Order: sequence, then structure tokens, then C-alpha cells
Amino acid sequence: MTEPHNFTSTEQFQDVNKRIWNQLIREYFRDVSASDDNLDLTTPRQALLKACLHSEDDSLLLTIGRMNLFLHATTYLTDWGYDLPVGNIGSSSAGCLVGRTRKGHREFMSLVKSDRSYRENKNFIFTTTVIAGDDLVLSM
Repeated sequence: MTEPHNFTSTEQFQDVNKRIWNQLIREYFRDVSASDDNLDLTTPRQALLKACLHSEDDSLLLTIGRMNLFLHATTYLTDWGYDLPVGNIGSSSAGCLVGRTRKGHREFMSLVKSDRSYRENKNFIFTTTVIAGDDLVLSM
């Protein structure tokens, strides 16, 4: 592999972040139309966009912090569920934790993500009610 004269692995890592990672961040925040210099930092999405974007003069620590912030912010509502005992959902909450098992949750999320509204707009927010199948049968 040919490396530039002043190559350092830190600079290469940060350059990749600036080029590739920032592209992913901009895609995720594609609904924000303001330029980087005109972001309204009093609005949550624009403030988060600004905080996640890698800048040329960022330290390595700040670069990693920005990466962690973006990953945490974008996966916060993408929990893969949890494995609960059969017949006991305990004190679990709803949110995106649908399905008694991780497999069940993944199957549910696959079904939701196949919806045309979601396919056309990844920021689409669903409102759903999930009813246990045995409870549904009893109500019929």
C-alpha cells in the first residue's frame, strides 16, 4: 500500500471519518435543510447534527466522541428486545421492545419496515397497538 509522505494512522482515521462518516451523518439528517454554518442550535435535530459532524481540527478524542454520540443517538430507539419467560412479560415496557424474544422483535421490526410509508420516509413515525394473540382470541 502506498502511503503519503506525512502519513499517520490517526490522520488517516480522521480523514475517513470526515469523508465517509460525515456522509452517513448527512444522510441520516437529510431532513435538515440549513447549511452547517446556519444550523439553529436551539432545535434538537440541528444541534445533534452539528455535534455529530467531524471537523478538520477535531482531536482524536473528539472524533471518537462524535462517532459515539451519533451511534448512540441513532440506535437509542433500536433496541433488539429481550428474552422474557414464556407467559410472563413482567414489567416490560412497550416502546420498540415488541416481541417476547429477540427473534420475535426482529420479525416484528421486519414487518414494520416493509410498510410503504417507512420505505418512502425512514423518519416516518408509526403509532401502533400490540395485543397479545391469546388476549385477542379471548376478546372475539
